[in-house]
Amino acid sequence: MNTGTLIVGLGNPYHGDDAIGIIVARQLYEMIKDNEPIDFLELSVSNFELTERIVGYKRVIIVDGLVNDEEAIGSVKKIEVSASIGRSPLSVHTGGFDAALSLARMMHLGVPDEISVYGIVIREPEGFSERLSNELSSKLLDIVREIAIVEFGALQEKKHA
Repeated sequence: MNTGTLIVGLGNPYHGDDAIGIIVARQLYEMIKDNEPIDFLELSVSNFELTERIVGYKRVIIVDGLVNDEEAIGSVKKIEVSASIGRSPLSVHTGGFDAALSLARMMHLGVPDEISVYGIVIREPEGFSERLSNELSSKLLDIVREIAIVEFGALQEKKHA
């Protein structure tokens, strides 16, 4: 079992602000990598493949875009991952991340006990672009710092002091 931390960035790098998870996770990794045993993974996959890719790590931090028209763009939302799922039928076509984790645990696949999921508020991307919107770009450093402080405490402060 890998005793380190995995940072996962989710999103589509060719769909504008939907790339925010990848970009934030990459910057978080760059900020932390010299101080902790840590790996980085960039994905655009299903919940089941994501679950498969995190097996073996002690701790996982997942960052993704979160479409929400009511919250401010760039708001950081920590999303609760349920530790146990009800006994409802599971379909690989409709299963969410919680369901995929539950199945992996039932199969004793070595799913991490510590999983943090962050959603960065975006608007529904329109069209294709390899760039973030100006509004989201202007908040990027603050978003990365906010997650770094929650997940790594003063570690990021030392590196950038």
